[in-house]
Amino acid sequence: MSYGFSGNLGFPIPRNWTFNQIKEFHVTNGSDGFDLDNDAVSGLDCGVSSVSDAGGPADDFIAYVQKLYDLAGSYGASGQKRSQLVMEYIRHHSYGEKDLANKVGWWYLIGSYDSGFVDYCNSNGMSVKALFTDPFTGYQLGAEHMMATANAHLLTAQPDNKKSANGGDVGGWAGDLMTFWADWRNSEQEYADPLQFAHAKLAVPGVNSSFGFNDLIEDADGYLLARAVNGGKTIVDAVRDHYNGGGLKRFNDYFTNRWGNATDCKTSAHNALTAVDATLSVAQLQLITLAGMVSPSDYQNLPGGGDKLSNFEQGFVDALLARMGTETTKLSLYQANHEKYLKAARSRAAQ
Repeated sequence: MSYGFSGNLGFPIPRNWTFNQIKEFHVTNGSDGFDLDNDAVSGLDCGVSSVSDAGGPADDFIAYVQKLYDLAGSYGASGQKRSQLVMEYIRHHSYGEKDLANKVGWWYLIGSYDSGFVDYCNSNGMSVKALFTDPFTGYQLGAEHMMATANAHLLTAQPDNKKSANGGDVGGWAGDLMTFWADWRNSEQEYADPLQFAHAKLAVPGVNSSFGFNDLIEDADGYLLARAVNGGKTIVDAVRDHYNGGGLKRFNDYFTNRWGNATDCKTSAHNALTAVDATLSVAQLQLITLAGMVSPSDYQNLPGGGDKLSNFEQGFVDALLARMGTETTKLSLYQANHEKYLKAARSRAAQ
C-alpha cells in the first residue's frame, strides 16, 4: 500500500480503472466500531478468491473449449473465426489491455478481442478458466498465456525466414525472452554471465522464474495449437488431439517446426531482441526499456556487451535443447502419466 497518500486532489480516474475507493463509512459493533472503505469495480479485473487453486484436468479444459466454440457458433461466427473467438475470450482478461494512457496495450502486440463475444459468453454463464493440469508433465498450465500465444501465432504466421522474428513470436517465446532479459539485468550482480543465468533459470523444471518451465510449455502448446488451426482444424479438435496424445513430444515438434536448427534459433532470438520493427520495437520498449533496462541493441555496443548478449541468446537455445532432451529421456514417464490421465478421464465421463 502507498505510504504517500495525498488525499482527494481531484486527479481524473484512469480509463482502464479496475477498483475505485469511493466512500468510507463507519460500522458500529456494540461500543466499538471501525471504518470501512466502500469500493466500486469496473469489471476489467475479476480478482481472485485464492492464490493456490489447482487447475482442473485437461478433459475439463477440452470440454470448456467446446462450450466456447459452440457459443461462437451461436454468436454468428463461422470457419476459423470461431476458433479465434475462443482464443480471444480465454486470454482477454490478462492479455487484452486496450488503454494507451499508461502502457502499450496487448491489443497492439497481438490484436484486440471481440468485446461483444466476451459479453455474450459471460451472459451465458462462462468465465475465464485460468488453469488446467498438463496430462504429460503434471504441471499447472496457464490457459490465458497459452491462448494469447496461440492467438498471436494465428494472426501472424511464423516468418518464412526462420532466422527472423515477428509479432506472432512476441505473443509467445519472444515476449517471454524480452522479459527474461530484464530479469537478468536485474540479477547481473549475482549472475555476471547471462549464460549461467539462463542455465539456472530459463525454463528449468521446479525453478521459479520470469520464463519458467510452464511458460515454455505454454509457448510451445500455443504455437502448435495455432499451427493446427491454420492447417484446418478447429480449436476444439486441436486442443483435444494435443492433450489426448499429440503433445507428447511438444518441445521437439516446436523446435523442429519453428526453427529447425540451433543456429537459426539463436539468430531468431537475436533479431527478436534487437531488430527494428513496427511490433518488435514496441515490444522491446514495453517489456525492456519501460522496465528500466538498457535495450539489447544498445547493450551490445557497450564494452563486452556483444559477448554477453550472444551468451544470453545461446542460453535460450540451450534451454530449448535441454527440454527436448529431457522430453526424450522421460518419454516413458510422460506416457505413463498420460495413461493415468486418460483412465481418469474415462472414469469421470462414465459417472
